[in-house]
Amino acid sequence: MNLKNERGSISLIGTFVIAILLGLSIVVSLIARKRLFELKSTKELSLCFASLLSQIKKEMKYMGETNQNIKIAFLATQSPVPQVKAAAEAAHKLLIAAQSLRNSTFPIKMTSSSECSKDISLKVSVSNPYGFVLKRDFMGVALLNHKSWSISTRTLWNTSLPNLKAELSLIDSFDSKVKIKTSNSAANLFWKSQLSYPSFSL
Repeated sequence: MNLKNERGSISLIGTFVIAILLGLSIVVSLIARKRLFELKSTKELSLCFASLLSQIKKEMKYMGETNQNIKIAFLATQSPVPQVKAAAEAAHKLLIAAQSLRNSTFPIKMTSSSECSKDISLKVSVSNPYGFVLKRDFMGVALLNHKSWSISTRTLWNTSLPNLKAELSLIDSFDSKVKIKTSNSAANLFWKSQLSYPSFSL
């Protein structure tokens, strides 16, 4: 009788230990999954922000270089040679039309980057230094509304991810190389995103 009771006690203790170990393994698994998700989200946010800055640099380069070409085309319209004057006028009009069209797509490009995953639910705030409707000087050159502006991101639900910000600037309307100064949080995020993380599944 005592032997049966001892066996029953041992069996009960064993079941209890197994239950505790199983519970601990589930907790560890959940923590690991959460950490993996945070690392993936950090990397996605870093890539997204870098992509947005790259897109801005590309757009500002286009605007600056096109402004230079518009000025050259305008000066060529003053040529006394009829053929040169006619060709320059056509080129001038075409450059202005193409620039206005591309500038109108700026907001769309800032919200449709392929690097910005929908999983991180990101809100991007950025202004166009030229404005949505371009203002031009007598030569047709698009004018800057602001020489300095900023871009910032805010995650809508994942509070573990930082809000990022970068200060941007151009010298003038002919400047095609935008200057970028990122916040400390953006720089720190970049280094954190370089961490490798293991694959994990349950």
